[in-house]
Amino acid sequence: ECKNKPALQRHYAVSHGIMFRSGSPRPLSKPRS
Repeated sequence: ECKNKPALQRHYAVSHGIMFRSGSPRPLSKPRS
């Protein structure tokens, strides 16, 4: 589980980044790595 934590956080960042970009009218100043 510890090894999957960074991957999970990145997955969340990417998924939320896409959702926010598509759903939120205001742009997020967060880099998608």
